Amino acid sequence: MEKNELGGAALGTELHRWGAELEGVGLEYEKVQELVEAVTDDTCNVAKDHRPCSPMNWGVCYDGSVQGKNAFELRTPAFTGDASSWPRLRAVCDALRAAGATVNITCGLHIHQDATYILKALRRQGKDAVHAEGLLFTSATAVYQGLEAALDTIMAPSRRGAGNPQVMSLFHPRAMLADHHLKLSAGALLTHGTLEYRHHAGTLNAHKIFSWAKLTGLIQERIAEVALGHALFPKTPATTIEEALELLGANKLLSDYFIARRDHFQELEGADPVLPVASLIRSLTCKATRGRGDCRKLTSEGKRHLAARIYANRQSYREASLAVQVGAIVPTWFLEALQHEVDRD
Repeated sequence: MEKNELGGAALGTELHRWGAELEGVGLEYEKVQELVEAVTDDTCNVAKDHRPCSPMNWGVCYDGSVQGKNAFELRTPAFTGDASSWPRLRAVCDALRAAGATVNITCGLHIHQDATYILKALRRQGKDAVHAEGLLFTSATAVYQGLEAALDTIMAPSRRGAGNPQVMSLFHPRAMLADHHLKLSAGALLTHGTLEYRHHAGTLNAHKIFSWAKLTGLIQERIAEVALGHALFPKTPATTIEEALELLGANKLLSDYFIARRDHFQELEGADPVLPVASLIRSLTCKATRGRGDCRKLTSEGKRHLAARIYANRQSYREASLAVQVGAIVPTWFLEALQHEVDRD
């Protein structure tokens, strides 16, 4: 097998490690801990404050950005790049969902990709620590800026553009890669030795998690190639997901998955003009409440049912999701219920 200056197998193999932060709601910390340990035989630590969980074990922690009853953040151990982690992660996700855990609009999926091998390779090229970190920062920024528009097309509307303060665009005028709230953040580089990919909406679907982990692994490899001088990233950004996947060297299986996700969102959203979302919701709520038109009269089950009806009606979903993209004010309960429908699909 070909070797390179990264000290292991050539890029694109199973060399590198990654981990995930799964944000969700609906289960107490102790229940999450019990489920994880039951289906994996691994240790799951509980930290109810901001103390970090062990990178070698599962950990359930507090996260102030997640809103909802019994909100939690589940951190995985450090996984290798091969498929050996699939059964454990799938078992955990299946157990959480069966027990009633779900996600809402405030949840995200954060993938941490190991970056220490890049820094070590840069040091072997003769760069000091400061220069190595600077090269990694600038390379990561350049690569992700070149992909951001294309990657937005495979994300839920609430994670696109520059409107969500939890997932800021790398084109934001005040964006610094060390900022924690970017679509790609280097804020964890000093503490965990990772780049953190925060672009994806929250999910407890193991297939979605693994697919995004694989894609971010390819992005990480391209960042490494640019930082080490092995490749120049095109100055013209990728505008379609097909262009991005080809640039990253994604295989057919992964490419087909993300193209299907893009097509799925396009089908839902279409290209219709944005209607006033408040009027849309009032109209649909009026029907759901038999003329009363007041969402406060809806039970939680009624709100979920309303969101399901909107999601099933492609025209209604287009109007709602487009309104989210342009920053319209949308009731929180509506967004949370709608995100639940998106994640279930």
